[in-house]
Amino acid sequence: VRLGLIALSVNDGPAAGRYFEAAEALGGHDPDVLSAIGNAYLERGFVGVAREYFAKVADGSVEGALDDVIGLLGTADPARALLPERAIDGLLAIARCQPTADAVARRVVVVTETLRSAGAERQVVNTVRGLAAGDHGLESLTLFCGSLRASEKHDFYLTKLDGVDVEVVEHGRTFEVPKTLRGSPYEAWAAVVEQMPTRLRTELAALYWAFRERRPAVVHIWQDWANVVAGLAAVMAGVPRVILSARNQPPYWTANRLPLGGRFYHDAYAALVRAPGVVFSHNSHAGAAEFADWLDADVADFAVVHNGTDFPDLGSTGGGESSEFASGHPVVGCIMRFEHDKRPDLWLETAALVAKARPEIRFVLVGDGPLRDSVGVLCDDLGLGDRVTFVGRSDDIKSWVRRMDVLLLTSLLEGVPNVVVEAQGEGVPVVTTKVGGVAEVFDQGVSGWIVDRDTPEALAERVIWVMNNADWRAQAKPIAMATVRRRFAMTRMIEETLALYFPG
Repeated sequence: VRLGLIALSVNDGPAAGRYFEAAEALGGHDPDVLSAIGNAYLERGFVGVAREYFAKVADGSVEGALDDVIGLLGTADPARALLPERAIDGLLAIARCQPTADAVARRVVVVTETLRSAGAERQVVNTVRGLAAGDHGLESLTLFCGSLRASEKHDFYLTKLDGVDVEVVEHGRTFEVPKTLRGSPYEAWAAVVEQMPTRLRTELAALYWAFRERRPAVVHIWQDWANVVAGLAAVMAGVPRVILSARNQPPYWTANRLPLGGRFYHDAYAALVRAPGVVFSHNSHAGAAEFADWLDADVADFAVVHNGTDFPDLGSTGGGESSEFASGHPVVGCIMRFEHDKRPDLWLETAALVAKARPEIRFVLVGDGPLRDSVGVLCDDLGLGDRVTFVGRSDDIKSWVRRMDVLLLTSLLEGVPNVVVEAQGEGVPVVTTKVGGVAEVFDQGVSGWIVDRDTPEALAERVIWVMNNADWRAQAKPIAMATVRRRFAMTRMIEETLALYFPG
């Protein structure tokens, strides 16, 4: 049973089924074993399968209760009844029966999971800073964060909001979390929501009541988990305008790492895309097209707002911690989180080939993450121990970017990589894998290169070409700065965001 639970936790249903069948056989159809398996499926939301196991238990009271839930969901095939996926359609159907809330004009709430050191979180902060600056006529601006735990580094960008006219609320801790939706205007929701897995149920109820209390005219939500939970809560609460910012590729890429698994996100997004007042926003045309294809929707219904960067405020303007780094040596570098999506192993394998061809080159990696220790071991194994500097997390982004002669990006998954935008904004040429909306940042061969083959050899060949062509780098610098500062200006992003909030 425990092995089955582990398999369900990583969204491996077939393996879970095999383990549970073995448990049933070994237990001799013991009612306690059958109940444990039924509860395991129910906690993950598989109501139909849970019902089958509970039906084998002598006491049929649980089976009867699940029959009521299955009836509420209106599924034609009880064996396929699935919470919370099927429940979402029910929630939105009920929501369509209530009028729009009595919202306060131009009151805006922004919702994100954390403010950790990552690209989407940086754009959340840039958006909030831009909305708070100048006279945009907002009644008020509030930022809901699920977690700002310093111990987990969820507050990395919080200091960037010091002095900004925004209320920051850690809703995962500070909201009074009702255990139920009983007493809401539409108690029919309670019968559905109360059958959902614990995390979804409590966050959905808390955000629902928070939105009803604050009565925002616009709720702008970022990232997959927050998009689904806060998006559902906002629609249920009657918020007139709900913006879902899906920054990267659809979450089928990372389903095993997401709460409740990939099927849940597909069904939730597919339901939300049909909900009145909900607008999907992406930071690249490539991302919008991939989401539209995943959801079998019209890409014309998906808005695109490219990232905005406040180029004069990337960090120190010089003389920072990088000023003496590798003096007299050319530098290849990157700013990344050390995790599988960024492929630091591919980065180092590429660096090893570059170092063999150009021994004078030095390498720098700014950032941290769960793979930091293993990356350090690989660096030594490749003979790069004295050639690569690991900076760790740094607020001095601009001076490190300026110290690079080439920025090398090896990511598997990206939306529009902030680091590429920032490097081009400082005139640094980029060599990158073909990922996300990177082609929307610069023109191929003019100020950067997208390499079609994700191999160390192909990437190293292009890095070496760039390093060997000083004239090309000199021509690329002013073009890169002018192009990216036009395409990714902060003022442009804020104007387009406000147009999404208040169309017409």
